[in-house]
Amino acid sequence: MPKLLIVGDPTGSTSLDAINNRGWSPEDITVWENDPRHVYAIRCISGIIDIILDDNKLTKLKECAMKFDFMIGNPPYQNNTKNGAGTGSGSSALYLDFVSLAKSI
Repeated sequence: MPKLLIVGDPTGSTSLDAINNRGWSPEDITVWENDPRHVYAIRCISGIIDIILDDNKLTKLKECAMKFDFMIGNPPYQNNTKNGAGTGSGSSALYLDFVSLAKSI
């Protein structure tokens, strides 16, 4: 079966669309999320969806042995570990990391 990686799904709407309108099975979906508050929304869609909650950027996905056939992103996703010095918002964009990851999987 093909595997789907969703990068950031704060409301669960992308997961819901993948299941209801795109024909994906919840067991074939993995969601990367860096905000634990968003996990509840995804779990309400389906408790079977695999969620990677990773505060250290993409470490778990880079080490993951799973290969994905499709990747959906929700850019610009922000890294909330910066201290704000010289960045204005206190965050840095993660979407370039996701593009690099997508090319490697």
